[in-house]
Amino acid sequence: MRTAEGETELRDFLHKVGNGLNFEKIVVQGEEIDSDVIKIPAGMSVSKPDELIDFVFPSDALANPLESKQIVSLVLDSV
Repeated sequence: MRTAEGETELRDFLHKVGNGLNFEKIVVQGEEIDSDVIKIPAGMSVSKPDELIDFVFPSDALANPLESKQIVSLVLDSV
């Protein structure tokens, strides 16, 4: 996945995910180990389905879906 210039937080997150470096540390019997919990930075998740829909399909793209390059791209990529 590519990131745009200035998207350093996303770039760092993707690097950690790709290399298995973003697991939360826990202490078990005095030893720090990786857990199966992945740390997701604030602002990189949504709490409601509507927030996800709004992110993936911005209102300007949905206003005229036949002319939206974003909608056309998503449809073509899924075929």
